Amino acid sequence: MMCDFDLAQALESSPESDKIGSEHCSCEATDLQERLWIEMEPVVSQRSKSIKTVASIMMLQNRMSKVCTMESLVNEKVIKMVQDFTRSEKKTFNRVHSVDHCTLCDTSQKDLVLPPGGLELQAITLKGGNTSQKVRFKLAQYSCFPAGPTQTVALSLMDTNLYISCHEVAGKVVLHLEKCEENMKTISTEDLCRFLFYTGTGGSMSHNNFESVKHRGWFISTSDDEKQRVEMCEKDAASRLTCFSIH
Repeated sequence: MMCDFDLAQALESSPESDKIGSEHCSCEATDLQERLWIEMEPVVSQRSKSIKTVASIMMLQNRMSKVCTMESLVNEKVIKMVQDFTRSEKKTFNRVHSVDHCTLCDTSQKDLVLPPGGLELQAITLKGGNTSQKVRFKLAQYSCFPAGPTQTVALSLMDTNLYISCHEVAGKVVLHLEKCEENMKTISTEDLCRFLFYTGTGGSMSHNNFESVKHRGWFISTSDDEKQRVEMCEKDAASRLTCFSIH
C-alpha cells in the first residue's frame, strides 16, 4: 500500500486545479475590492469635500490679500501725492508784527545764552545776577498765504542781523546762527524759509514749540543736561526739550 502513495500529489496540484484556484482567488479579490470601495466611498467623498473647502478658503484668502495690497498701495500713492502737492505749493509770508525784546526759557528753566565770541546757542540755568547773559531775541510774526497750520515767526538776536536758521546736512537738520542781509518783510522763496518756524503750544498754553517751516517735523530743542548746544531734533526725541516759555 505504501507504494501506491505518490508524494508529488501532496506537493503539486494539476494545471486544472491551478486554474480553478486562480479563478476562485480572482473572484474573492474582486469581491473584496468592491466591499472596500463601498466602505471607503463616504470617507473619500468627505475627504474630497474637505480638500475642496480648504482650496476655496485659500483662494479667497489669496484674493483678499491681493485686494488689501492694492488698497494699501493706492492709499500710499494718494498720501504721497498730497504731500508732494503740499510741499510744492508756493507760499508767501508777510511780516505783520514784531516783538522787539523777548527771551526763551525751556521747561527745565534753562535760559538760552550765547558764549562770548561764539555762534552756538547754549541752554544754561542762570542764577542770581547772571540774568544779563540771556539772549534777547527779536520775534517777527508772519501771515502766510495760503494759510499755514499755525502762526509763523522768525527769531533774530537783538541789534544784530543774526537769525536762527535750519539746514539739512547728511540727512539731519542742524541749527545755525546765520547772518541775513535780505529784506525779511516778505518771504516767497523756499530758500529763505530756512529762517521761519511754525509755533505751537506743545500741549501747554504757557509754552511754545518752534517747528521748521522748510524741514517739517524738526523742532528747536535743548538737552536735559546743562551747558549743551541748542539743536534741532525730531518730535519726541529722547532727552530733548522742545517747549519754551516766551518772556
